[in-house]
Amino acid sequence: MRIVGNHEETRGVNDVLDSAALTYVAAFVASLGNLIYLFLSRSSSKD
Repeated sequence: MRIVGNHEETRGVNDVLDSAALTYVAAFVASLGNLIYLFLSRSSSKD
């Protein structure tokens, strides 16, 4: 059962899925940055 027709469509679908995966990577990096910021600001406020 092929949902995607030709090679050009397959390439387009792969590009979209790669872009979607990169949004998850960007969200992870942003979350990690926020977490590091919170830890650093909390540790500096204890001093």
